[in-house]
Amino acid sequence: MTRADFLALLEKEEGTVFRVVDQPTGPLGVTLPMLSRWRGHTCTVDDLKALTLDDAKQLLSSHIDQTLKLLGFDRILFEPLRYQLLDFGWQSGEERAVRYLQRSVGLIDMNVTGIIDDRTIAALNTLPPILVNNDIAARRAHADYTGAVAPAYAAGTAHRAIMFVINNTGGNE
Repeated sequence: MTRADFLALLEKEEGTVFRVVDQPTGPLGVTLPMLSRWRGHTCTVDDLKALTLDDAKQLLSSHIDQTLKLLGFDRILFEPLRYQLLDFGWQSGEERAVRYLQRSVGLIDMNVTGIIDDRTIAALNTLPPILVNNDIAARRAHADYTGAVAPAYAAGTAHRAIMFVINNTGGNE
């Protein structure tokens, strides 16, 4: 999955217009705090409603760069895994996404910190990245159906996780 694929996923899954589910969101799932940081001042729901799809794509591209660097995901060489962790972090919390990665690469519990560190990267680099990627997708989907998320959201979040599975020919299923 590339950045373009990830943005297309967000467009498909999050929508292209303003809506209120758990919180007000604009196109591509842009939230008020994200819009306020991007514009440099406090924004209102009306600002979010007026956000265009093109502006949302620019905002998210900038937000993606900042978040990847902030969380250390930029240290992960395999692009599909980077974007899966980013998506997982946005949905379920960044530390949780990193803990899933750390467990997938075989770190013992005392080393599962929720922070990307040299130990995590070293362990990741010893394994085939597609297997790590698919393991995390499977763990996400399984957790969604076993109580990690509210039952009303389980099917949707599990489906979202499975969208990151890479088949044996290299494409997303």
